Amino acid sequence: MQKILIVDDDARIRQVLRQGVTGLASTLVEASDGGEATALSATERPAWVLIDSTDPKQQANPLKAPTRKSQTRNTTIERQTSYAKEH
Repeated sequence: MQKILIVDDDARIRQVLRQGVTGLASTLVEASDGGEATALSATERPAWVLIDSTDPKQQANPLKAPTRKSQTRNTTIERQTSYAKEH
């Protein structure tokens, strides 16, 4: 089992994601913004990060900053969004 970090500013979306990955992780950790996610990634060392791609605070993706590379070397980072486009 692995540790998963869920990053989204919307608590409802974090809840849905938490339900979706329950059973895939031994530990679920949540953050509401990039700063919190960066701090948690340093202390928790998640194997997988689900990060909100539409949150303006996430655009720079602090988890991929050069100073964080050693902390996230073995981490899969997936950017996701809960918004759908209408065609």
